[in-house]
Amino acid sequence: MHAGWPLLWCFWHMCLVCHGTGFVYEDFNFTTEIVFNGAAATSSCEEDDVGRMKQQPVYLYMERHGKTFIDKSVKSLFEGVTDLEETSIETEHADNKLKLSENSANLGHRDEESWGGYQASEKEDCSVRLRLTPSQPFLTSSVWRNDEVNMLQGFSTKFAFIITDLSRSCTLVRDAAFSSKKYESCVVHGGDGFTFSIHGDKTTSSALGRGGEQLGAGGLKNLLAVEFDIWYNPDVGDLIEDHITVYSNGKEELTFGESSQLHPPQAHRLADGKIHNARIVYYPSL
Repeated sequence: MHAGWPLLWCFWHMCLVCHGTGFVYEDFNFTTEIVFNGAAATSSCEEDDVGRMKQQPVYLYMERHGKTFIDKSVKSLFEGVTDLEETSIETEHADNKLKLSENSANLGHRDEESWGGYQASEKEDCSVRLRLTPSQPFLTSSVWRNDEVNMLQGFSTKFAFIITDLSRSCTLVRDAAFSSKKYESCVVHGGDGFTFSIHGDKTTSSALGRGGEQLGAGGLKNLLAVEFDIWYNPDVGDLIEDHITVYSNGKEELTFGESSQLHPPQAHRLADGKIHNARIVYYPSL
């Protein structure tokens, strides 16, 4: 699994059927037999003093949960001949949209209903969840079960996930000579997505592939990936909308692209701040 930019929570209820046995994770209070790689961690939501005043839960990260980075931002500065550009990347919240739309030159597609829109996170219980990445760019993670599972009899699995707190990138352009503001342009669009994967790569439970459009699975061998994609990469045959598809390159190294697609991408809203339920069934006879 991989995700980068937005926070992605997995409420993972997994049941793999192998030799008549299976395993279920009702929540992540106990992470026995699970291996975390890269930026992956667990988190829970609790109310603090600020959250209580706002009458809403906030996400509480303990030492064992890993770092959140949710309040930090990434900034860069570019000085041209006539303009001075200052770019910042920080966490976007749904309640910022109106303010941004009034003061910014343009916004990304997450504000457009035709693209799925974006809303505040749905209310849910505060059990410990799997967090693939915090809301910062260029982060990759994977989470695997430590013990191998026999695939000869097939399996079914179901899990719930939510993609929230997408990154907001704003560029403020000023006149280089007078420092007067010309315009500000903001884009809200987290990426790239995540996969549910099974693999026989030699890296076993430490497997973590290439990031970006390769979703932490690219570069691994003998892998089958169900992709939940929220970023448009035209060079790999993506749809512009959020979509789901299946990839594999047999026993060879996987590279995401049209040649390794086992099924055409199917448009489906994913990065909309809502809880989604997924069910995957693997038939060994097909």
